[in-house]
Amino acid sequence: MENLLAEFKVTKKPTALPTPKGFIDVENIVVLPPDSKVPSVRGISLSIKAGETVAIIGPSAAGKSSLARAILGVWPCANGKVRIDGAELSHYDREVLGQYIGYLPQDIELFDGTISENIARYEDPKPEMVVEAAQVAGVHEMILQLPQGYDTPIRPVPILMMLENTPLREPFSN
Repeated sequence: MENLLAEFKVTKKPTALPTPKGFIDVENIVVLPPDSKVPSVRGISLSIKAGETVAIIGPSAAGKSSLARAILGVWPCANGKVRIDGAELSHYDREVLGQYIGYLPQDIELFDGTISENIARYEDPKPEMVVEAAQVAGVHEMILQLPQGYDTPIRPVPILMMLENTPLREPFSN
């Protein structure tokens, strides 16, 4: 039994850090996608002030998603550092840190549930926090126009997301 238990590493949660203020520093990072030996991001450095909104734009396969994944801590950096309020990402409990970082990927993933549950990521925040997040994102007024407002159920559909009982419209074409 001792040998079996010795095979499993006990991972303890990092010491709780104060609520992040949101200063993000990216220092000369290099990002290798999983199972790749070729970096998708090389030598990127930037600083983002707390409360600042940043859009990363560029052509397809330029490394935008790789950069976002590194900043979020989803993919590790092969070189360089990502810091929030001066602390490396690894010093934060990922579950706690996720409450404070907003990210809108190219491909939006919604979950089977209500709009409110999706905004809250299935956690149990105060309703006023859900409404505030929607207001900040500029979608509050649109949500209010839906049949059940924030309680409108949504479900994943291949490629497109649609609201329950709402006809699927043709996607925009180029």
